[in-house]
Amino acid sequence: MATLRSIAFVIVLVVLALFAPSTFALKASLSKRDVWAPRILEPEAGTVWRVGEEVNVTWSTANPPKQITNEKGLVALRTPHGFVAGRGGLGEPLAANFSLFDGHVLVQVPELPAGDDYSVVLFGDSGNESPLFKIVNPFMAVAAVGI
Repeated sequence: MATLRSIAFVIVLVVLALFAPSTFALKASLSKRDVWAPRILEPEAGTVWRVGEEVNVTWSTANPPKQITNEKGLVALRTPHGFVAGRGGLGEPLAANFSLFDGHVLVQVPELPAGDDYSVVLFGDSGNESPLFKIVNPFMAVAAVGI
């Protein structure tokens, strides 16, 4: 019985010896990756966007980590109820495939209902959301007056 335990113990040691170097090599080959969530500077609370105009979404590029998982950005609109449907949302973002190191991207405000509960989310290495701001739609206001 003692011989079987000794053999089993030796087999376990051999298996560990065979797989341990590859496990350590795998861990050593994976570099540490930091999450970068740049602070959105514009739009800020109190900002008003008008449907059809071109506006800048701006964020801080200060202190990026050395290892960035994804430096390509995407900007999408959301409300407290979720991402907007259609143009401006996740399916058709305001902007995509720009470098997070740019610090800004020019976007056109899509045709949306007026509201004061919009925010932009900046995706890339991580997601970061702006404060709530307002979008006005002069085209809908004109149509409503004409009825």
